[in-house]
Amino acid sequence: MKRGKISEAEYENEIQSLEMANVVHVQPQTSAPLRSSEQKKNGENQDTVHEKNGFTAETTQLIAQLQKELNEIDGLKAEKSNSLQYIPKNISATSTVTEILKLREAFVAKGDELRFVKKNGQLPIEKEAEGEFEKDEYFASLPNEKYELDRQIRNLRSQMSKWKKKGETAKSLGKKQEYRHHLVRGELKLSAMLDKLNIL
Repeated sequence: MKRGKISEAEYENEIQSLEMANVVHVQPQTSAPLRSSEQKKNGENQDTVHEKNGFTAETTQLIAQLQKELNEIDGLKAEKSNSLQYIPKNISATSTVTEILKLREAFVAKGDELRFVKKNGQLPIEKEAEGEFEKDEYFASLPNEKYELDRQIRNLRSQMSKWKKKGETAKSLGKKQEYRHHLVRGELKLSAMLDKLNIL
């Protein structure tokens, strides 16, 4: 699926059209947040797949959390859109429009995550690995000697090369995912190592 990345041309067109009108006719929310067509497209009104597939309690909780975050983003997006009608026509609405576009991208990205979890029962491996990795803590644990840190970087790169080859030749999906997970964590560690090497 295509990500909701806004191109520079689309961004300029959006700003121009919104600033010319300087009003978005969205009814203010009085009680429960309004459900937008974007939310429906992101699967909010579909049957919950986790109930059908018998997902674990942890996965069900994750789905609920992602849905909550999706609703919060959509609510913020609607609030920002509503605020445009109160901006005088002689004042630029560029900053507000920029926030709306960023929230739109975040909404699409969060919707992608939600659909992935409903289909696969877990976050994408990259997201899962990122969630497990504490960069600041790892950074602090790295050696302060340039020679030792450089040696560890070489060892990690060698190990990552092995994980990549094993992942390419693995026959089962489970093994491929396992090596992919190792690679993602390796990339996160390598990034922290290089950051520290640059300040030694």
